[in-house]
Amino acid sequence: MQVLRVKNWAKYQHYKDRCPPWIKLHFTTLSSRDWVILNDSERVLAIACMLLASQSELPDGEFLADPDYFKRFAYLSKRPDFKSLIDSGFLEVASECKQMLAKATTETETETETETEQRSRKKRASRLSDDWQPSEQDIDYCKTKRPDLKPEVVAENFRDYWISKSGQGGTKLDWSATWRTWVRKENSQRINGSAQMSDIVSATHDRVDFKKLREQERQLDPVDPYASLKGEM
Repeated sequence: MQVLRVKNWAKYQHYKDRCPPWIKLHFTTLSSRDWVILNDSERVLAIACMLLASQSELPDGEFLADPDYFKRFAYLSKRPDFKSLIDSGFLEVASECKQMLAKATTETETETETETEQRSRKKRASRLSDDWQPSEQDIDYCKTKRPDLKPEVVAENFRDYWISKSGQGGTKLDWSATWRTWVRKENSQRINGSAQMSDIVSATHDRVDFKKLREQERQLDPVDPYASLKGEM
């Protein structure tokens, strides 16, 4: 994108503060050869250049000559060609260094916006789909890490839990990582059924360890099955 400069800007448009709400059209400007030889559409473009130069962050009447923006800003029927204003002497091309700086700034802003959009997409969490099924890698991880579990039952519990989970807590960045964490923390007794009698019957096999039985039953069902009997004991 070109950096152009309004000729004699410092002579006619000297302001105490930048970005004034108006520009000056001196008689010497309106009667000059540079202005007189322009046609009506070129004069509209010239005034638009002065208006944008007055608001530009660049010094000495310089501005970025963006044809698409100028078309909308000046209500033109087509993209403007600044060549006629340059040929007439109304505009000047800024130095090569500033041209390179403007190009580098534009490219950097474009790259920054693209990188920001990519990071935003990468970081966006999502909910578990209703038809979710563990991948082959997920199943293999479960079989390898927790051979005591049944992957199909774990997957059913995993899916039901996260689909019913409301709010932001039900969204995750990586569902495979969430699955692996779930597998590592899963309770094998809750998944594979009731506790083994070998864990409940004492070593002497002559009586049942009811204390241990109640403890393991609470793991299967948080409601104490003996709560109603406590008042009678």
